[in-house]
Amino acid sequence: MNVNLEKEFIKNFIPLKKQERILGLLKNRKKRDKLRKLLSHYVIFDKKNIILIEKQYQNSEDIYKLLTKTYISNKCYIISINNKLDGSMLPLKEALDKVVGKLLGGTIIIISEYLAYYEGEEYKNRYILYNKEVDRN
Repeated sequence: MNVNLEKEFIKNFIPLKKQERILGLLKNRKKRDKLRKLLSHYVIFDKKNIILIEKQYQNSEDIYKLLTKTYISNKCYIISINNKLDGSMLPLKEALDKVVGKLLGGTIIIISEYLAYYEGEEYKNRYILYNKEVDRN
């Protein structure tokens, strides 16, 4: 697990009033499991940072194209309810192929300060997380 990266991500995408509680869930493995479950069921991100992916683009290939318009990632970090994926570093395309449409929920952190992909457990619950206030490009 990369707790520092997860903390940075939370500080940049979770509303301030929820951050303390969410950061508290990173303290140990058992509490972190609660965070993974929470992320898979609820969109807890700051609404101003959520970009809904239109229905026709909700597949791994199109999401990859959307995410790489301005940034190409060699590696990204995954937070997932899927134990095999959680905490892993993978190339973006491979990570998307393992998360999109699997109905397990997952957050793919591309740049912890301002770019990520979120997929909840519910069908077609897919978003790009983009914090334009932090993006310096």
